[in-house]
Amino acid sequence: MNFRRFLEVLLISAFIFLCQGIAYSETDNSLAPAGVKRGKAVYERYCLGCHGARGNGKGPFATGLNPAPRDFRGGTFKWTSGPAGSLPSDADM
Repeated sequence: MNFRRFLEVLLISAFIFLCQGIAYSETDNSLAPAGVKRGKAVYERYCLGCHGARGNGKGPFATGLNPAPRDFRGGTFKWTSGPAGSLPSDADM
């Protein structure tokens, strides 16, 4: 496994690990208020530097990164179990 792939897997694993504590309701597909606050804190600590406050991939540390940080505003996902362009399932997340 090359270093870039290893780093991608490590970052995704860390994100999943950090998000496990977020309260999620299966019935209405909305986050509980406490989960929203925790998610905001996690994003601000680990993601904002590269992805920016607006999720546009233009954070203060984004300059010079190759590949450039993903723009989350488009709602596109790199890996899903469904057809290309579809939203990921809960299991994908």
